Amino acid sequence: MGESCLWKVTVSVHVEASRKLCSQVAKGEVDAALIGGEVPIEIRHVLRTHVFAEDELVLIVPRGHRLAGRGLVDKEELYTVRFLSMNSGSSVMKNQEAMLRQQGVSWSRCTVDMELNSVEAIKTAVQCGLGAAFVSACAIQKELDLGLVSRVDIAGVRLARGVLLVSNPHRAQPHATSQFLQDVFGLKPRAKAALLAGRSSSAGSIPWRRSVSTKRPSDVDDQKRAPGTSSSDDEE
Repeated sequence: MGESCLWKVTVSVHVEASRKLCSQVAKGEVDAALIGGEVPIEIRHVLRTHVFAEDELVLIVPRGHRLAGRGLVDKEELYTVRFLSMNSGSSVMKNQEAMLRQQGVSWSRCTVDMELNSVEAIKTAVQCGLGAAFVSACAIQKELDLGLVSRVDIAGVRLARGVLLVSNPHRAQPHATSQFLQDVFGLKPRAKAALLAGRSSSAGSIPWRRSVSTKRPSDVDDQKRAPGTSSSDDEE
């Protein structure tokens, strides 16, 4: 937990699983949450969401991997790759499997050598050459910039998802909370909220495009040809 003082108000930040955060918002234990997964179906009627940012799952492989530097690869080649993943049954993996399924990729046909319990552990394992993985574009930018791992683009596949700002409209919010959401997250009164009904609405959202601006292999080649090209730093 981290704390900072804004406008003489103490702001606490917690990092938890999406399901737990949604439960805490529903119970009024926290005022708002940013999640990359789905809101649990049993409390969707209680919570309100805004698409705060667009994120993307990207495939990363170790340096020197046979797919590194290949450009576009066919989705069928995924079934020949040895993967690392988050724990099966977690909300992260359920979301990932659903996204892949929508793009015509069956995760059950993929070979998973190791399941880990955090994104940081997965990134470290990929750097050590233990396998490939799908991770958030927001979370891997630094490693891509430093050349610690390689990004692989899949022909005809883009795994985009929304980063959701979750709140509880049935609980009165103090003025400080409302002001914080507006000033920090850009959530202004005019933004339209949508109750979750199977999927999230992007109406009235404030997209944070920098969060998914990861360099593709072609971008790296372009920068080699044009030394003056600049790029922004991205983080989750």
